[in-house]
Amino acid sequence: MNKIRAIFFCISFCLFFLFVRGQKIGNYITNGNFEECINCTITPYYAMPRGWTALDSSDWAFIPFSLSPPLSNLPYGFGFQYPRSGNTLIGTGFYCGSNSCTSYNQRGYPRNRLKEKLKVNTIYCAKYYVNNRNTNTIGIDGFGMYFGDASLDTINYCGYPLIYLVPQVQNPSNNIILDTLNWTAISGTFVATGNEKYAVLGNFKSNASTNTVILNPLFLPQVGTDILIEDVSLIEANLQAYAGPDYIILPGDSAFIGRQPDWAIDPGCIWYKLPNMITSIDTISGFWVKPTTTSTYVVKQQLDCSSLKWDTVVVTINNNLVGIDKLQWFSDNISIFPNPTSGNLNISFPSQTDIKTYIISNSLGQIIREEEIEIKNSTCNVSTSDLKNGLYQIHFKIQFGILTKKFVKTN
Repeated sequence: MNKIRAIFFCISFCLFFLFVRGQKIGNYITNGNFEECINCTITPYYAMPRGWTALDSSDWAFIPFSLSPPLSNLPYGFGFQYPRSGNTLIGTGFYCGSNSCTSYNQRGYPRNRLKEKLKVNTIYCAKYYVNNRNTNTIGIDGFGMYFGDASLDTINYCGYPLIYLVPQVQNPSNNIILDTLNWTAISGTFVATGNEKYAVLGNFKSNASTNTVILNPLFLPQVGTDILIEDVSLIEANLQAYAGPDYIILPGDSAFIGRQPDWAIDPGCIWYKLPNMITSIDTISGFWVKPTTTSTYVVKQQLDCSSLKWDTVVVTINNNLVGIDKLQWFSDNISIFPNPTSGNLNISFPSQTDIKTYIISNSLGQIIREEEIEIKNSTCNVSTSDLKNGLYQIHFKIQFGILTKKFVKTN
């Protein structure tokens, strides 16, 4: 019984790992509210929220500020503002017009590595929130959001006005933001080319093209604008609600339903357990459930950029182990060869199968490839020519769960 329960646990983990990500991503921005930090035990100038860097990795781009230790440098570090959500925000330069400024230290341009490349010809909603530092002498209209490919890695000096980058999302001209108290949203939609892998925040206008208004004359003649940034998001405009794949579990076990929680998606998701559609059971993108009987869960999703969406998931309690028996039978009757392989991987399936896709992951669990599969005469070939030498896993989704086989790639 312990062995069977261990197998069921592995199935549930694989389902969670493989299908609560990829095309099911909600917010494409990594760590959009800056709560996850690395190098946080050193000075704020070098502490880095996970997923965020400068365009030039050797240069400064922004300063993190947090209510939480070990930083604990709010509210008196960069201004007097508290985070819009959570405990952490970042601050950076958006404009400098003083004689003391050089062209190299005007701008910060924080860069984010997206969770995945964007989908071609897909409409996305982008948003981030800004707030003026209390000591800013002027307010500006130059707030943009640029999405680019790997060519951004060739930029060596991120402090210059990057006027050659045309942001897909741009604050309207002359919409000058003066607020030092409330957070103001910079938002817009655009159609992706499919090559975007980074998001960059900043003022992409030249100084001459940036419209300004005096905000705080007490600090003149210094002319500059430092901006606090919070809650960055990038979401498909027509993002479907996602309750997750149906599960079969043993009595007493748990299942994860929905997509990975994210602050940008969570408030728009309300969960119910049938037949009760009046009283909600949670407000979050995804969570663990432990039903005592076979149960159907419903998620209602309403986001800023999309219409009302619904999805359901059924968690079945299996008392007779029929599902695990069938899963084991499929596993015993799928073979891969040669193993190790230096070329194509040949896969033999049972005569009755509805497998349509496969996923390859490396020894760290990172997904390397996900493709459709064409099975003819119960066999198919999978190329491994692009894989480095090492240990890999190939995963197949069937009605009863996830089947996983290991193989080794060699020269």
